[in-house]
Amino acid sequence: MKLNEADRSFTDRTRIELEHDFEQGDYITGGVLEGRIDWDELDTLVQHTRSMLDSWIQEREVGVAYSGGVDAMVMVHLLYDLGHTDIPLATSATPEMHPTHREYTAEMADRFGFEHVEYVSEEYDAAWVMENKARHLWPSKDVRWQQITMTYHRHMKQFFADYDLNMTLSGSRSEHNTTTQYVRDRPFCPPDCYEGCILKDWDISHVLAYLTKHEIPIDPLYRLHSDGTSHTWHGHRSFNRDGTRIATAEELFYIERETCLQLGYTEFWTDHILSYCPEAEAQALDWAMSQNKEFTEIEAGYKLGADANPVVPDWFDPGR
Repeated sequence: MKLNEADRSFTDRTRIELEHDFEQGDYITGGVLEGRIDWDELDTLVQHTRSMLDSWIQEREVGVAYSGGVDAMVMVHLLYDLGHTDIPLATSATPEMHPTHREYTAEMADRFGFEHVEYVSEEYDAAWVMENKARHLWPSKDVRWQQITMTYHRHMKQFFADYDLNMTLSGSRSEHNTTTQYVRDRPFCPPDCYEGCILKDWDISHVLAYLTKHEIPIDPLYRLHSDGTSHTWHGHRSFNRDGTRIATAEELFYIERETCLQLGYTEFWTDHILSYCPEAEAQALDWAMSQNKEFTEIEAGYKLGADANPVVPDWFDPGR
């Protein structure tokens, strides 16, 4: 799908390495990383990571905190390539995550042959958002972090208990998550249990080069959300911690509308989001007109995105 260059990634924290019209399975050609990948360096890094993974798996009971993001897909492929598909994958969700993303995470786990459990906090639905709309719709950075910990921390504690684990692997990297240790204690870790940051030394160029080398499709929502796709529709941040504005409500409604119509399911906008926020259509249109942005017609949305194409390409087979 060809999108306007100006519309690629609407957030304040982006990965410009994905802000081009990439083809699924190739995230280098046509982007800022083309001609800049040191493939020998990548091979060395991969061998180091594989060795560390094998060591941890021999010594511990391991599971994967599986967001379905690009970092998570590297971890899943590394484990698959090492023959460790017996390791469980856990996703943390609420009813307000895009159905496209939830389908992608489940389908990719299935294609690789992993057991996948999705922990869903059903109570954090759109009705819950509307009960305290001023706080939970387009939150500040601090409130957004609280929204994440309310679900993710609780779900990871449950994951440790359900599978008798003493380590969960995460995709945290020093470049993106200020991770400084391979193994660290986290608030959701039971006593003598830890988070393993197997990709600590990787940067986004390594991640995208690895996914390209192995032709691994990524969540289609990355086309408009290069900073990540495992968030709720209402969770885009409107204010930084210092009170400076990131985006207006009108802009954020426009973002969500285009995400649903161009990449996801049109009815997630028309039948779900608009049922709770009937003002959203007019506000999105007002913002589009004020910024001279394209405004996708509802009927056109049914011929785009997940309404017209599989979330995971039919051609993808990790064992091919």
